[in-house]
Amino acid sequence: MLKLYSTTIGLLVLCGAMTPIATLHAKEKLPAEQVSAGTSAAETRLQLNARLETASETTASKSELSRNPQPTPALPEGEQATTTPSSNALPETPQEQFAFPASHHPWAKFPIGSWREIEIVTETFDESGKVYGRSVTTQKEVLKALADDSYVLDIQATVNVSGKQIVGPVNTRILRLLTDQSGVVFSTTRSDDETILLDDQSFKCQVWDVLYGEETRNLRDRLYYSSELFPHILRRETFEVTEHLPVETLPTDISSVVARNIPLPVDNQIIPCVCEKTTRLRDKGGIQIIRMVSPSVPGGEVQSWSTDFNAKSEPNRWSVQKLLKFEVNTTGADHVESK
Repeated sequence: MLKLYSTTIGLLVLCGAMTPIATLHAKEKLPAEQVSAGTSAAETRLQLNARLETASETTASKSELSRNPQPTPALPEGEQATTTPSSNALPETPQEQFAFPASHHPWAKFPIGSWREIEIVTETFDESGKVYGRSVTTQKEVLKALADDSYVLDIQATVNVSGKQIVGPVNTRILRLLTDQSGVVFSTTRSDDETILLDDQSFKCQVWDVLYGEETRNLRDRLYYSSELFPHILRRETFEVTEHLPVETLPTDISSVVARNIPLPVDNQIIPCVCEKTTRLRDKGGIQIIRMVSPSVPGGEVQSWSTDFNAKSEPNRWSVQKLLKFEVNTTGADHVESK
């Protein structure tokens, strides 16, 4: 009897029936009451297999549910499903856009067909400050079309150089009302209103940032807009926008109204004008422009003076522009009022 018992134990050891007990104690750490001294190796294997099968069935049921979700119960006829918004959801606020009125633009306020003719006299200096070049250009600008955010000009220039007259082709330009440039406007963003002091008077202005592209650059104009006071854009600051520049940079161009009610003779009559000053900063110098503008002239500009400076702040070119004549189309394309 003892011999038969020993033989049975030896066979169980050789077949590995005792291995699950050691493994179970090492990995599962089950309570002692579940692994009693009287539990045989075969019973332990059956218990472990039963636990694994139960876990597999539970995992398979969850997987099957994820692949085949239960359908939503149908609503009674005539009822609609409703959703309850989250208490943390923020209300959507539409971004305000700058609707610049055409009646406040120096070209768009006039009927199509209106035009002006200007003369530009330019002199260029050498390093010693002596004039070595002079040119006289006559330029005609005609308003050809208008859109909600842009206008079209036909521009033709005739240049007189050294006694020779060169007539150039008609150049058609599509320009934006907000920038007077050809680049596409990407966005407009409003900031807090500010007050501008002019002639000892305070004028409240809307402040808008206009992001647009021009040639190979992206630019941002900060406009100070007054709906009451001509020329309505009382100040314009232009910033260059690149990834390599910090957010807060100095403007490259600044244009602002500096005086009002300045009398200027135009066609044997004196008309009131507004004086604007523009400063443009460049890597190797800069430009300063003084402009006289009037609401009664297409394009606004009556006369201007421009000076280019080199890196030493010495003038190397200047020009004088004056209005020769203009015509306002009052009743249609067949009739133009001359001035």
